[in-house]
Amino acid sequence: MDRDMAYSFKKAGLNLYTEKITLGETQEGHSVELFSSEKMIQILDTFKPDMVFSFDGRGLDNEGFLAHEYAKRGMPFVTWFVDQPKESNFGKRYVKSNTIVLVFDRDYIPMLKKIGLNNIFYLPLATNPDRFKPVDNVQRQSKVCFVGESDYERIRYFASNIDSMVEGAGDEFYYAVESAINTQRRSPGRNTWGIVKEALDNYDINTKSLPTIVKDMLEGFVEREASLRQRLEVIQTLSGRFDTVIYGDSLWGKAIKSGYMGKANYFNDDIVKVYNRYDIYVNVSRFQLKNAINQRPYDISACGGFLITDERHDLREQFDEDEMVSFGSTDELVDKIKFFLHKDTKREQIARKAREKVLATHTYLKRIEEIMRVMK
Repeated sequence: MDRDMAYSFKKAGLNLYTEKITLGETQEGHSVELFSSEKMIQILDTFKPDMVFSFDGRGLDNEGFLAHEYAKRGMPFVTWFVDQPKESNFGKRYVKSNTIVLVFDRDYIPMLKKIGLNNIFYLPLATNPDRFKPVDNVQRQSKVCFVGESDYERIRYFASNIDSMVEGAGDEFYYAVESAINTQRRSPGRNTWGIVKEALDNYDINTKSLPTIVKDMLEGFVEREASLRQRLEVIQTLSGRFDTVIYGDSLWGKAIKSGYMGKANYFNDDIVKVYNRYDIYVNVSRFQLKNAINQRPYDISACGGFLITDERHDLREQFDEDEMVSFGSTDELVDKIKFFLHKDTKREQIARKAREKVLATHTYLKRIEEIMRVMK
């Protein structure tokens, strides 16, 4: 998203300076941002931006030094959370009066207000139609396609750290976590930490004594593990019933007998060709999207693809029923694939309307217009 957004800022006629942040890793596997505060100050004093923009709160140090430097110069820090914001990542990093938070899912607004942030605005995801568009040199295939990651490495990271932090917790702790995973799968709209807390309470495990970082990791593990199991169920069902192709990490190749195509690079034409190649695309969201829809409905529709996506509250705010088909269960998904697979004209009508809606409403240029309105 950063590259497409940078492209769109420039296309909107704005003068943009981009500073790349390198990601590193601690011995425990924690992700850290590597950048020079001295260099950032130099950029502020030479480029003199009207605002500093980032994704997911990046570009701030843990002590809040840079946030105060932005505030001293009257430069608002605007950050768009396109992933779940975590309470443990805020701390002293932000000057709350100088921070504008854009959030892709309304479900996280109460938490952000609770920690004292006031300038919070809902901003759904979008696409870059100059990159995601119909192409002529791709042969359409009558197959069902799923594109997505298992997130297995991140799941292992959470599991390893949780084990070390709650060493000696006993079997009841792990029974509670398993119960929370199953509940999350049955309740996609529910707050994940609320599910985890309820499960731990049922096993008489005191959640008040858990550090915030452990709570965040438990929430992240349960959400991701539930999402992985949900996607596995859908992938295995589809591969057993239809001519199906799967793009993503290698775990999918171990889970299905045939149809695994490897990764499709999101940052070049690979992904665009994939989104132009197949008759039906299936989208299965992670459970961190309580209300929102993820990237694929925008990108695939911009390419003119026909998508069947899982239901989320915001879906019908973004697309009408004649623009996007949805499903509420794996059985319903199978039935809808059977119905649409040999109805070329119907698929094309729906895909055309979805593309028209995306071009009119759901581009990064449109989101930049909204950001400018927020700034004013």
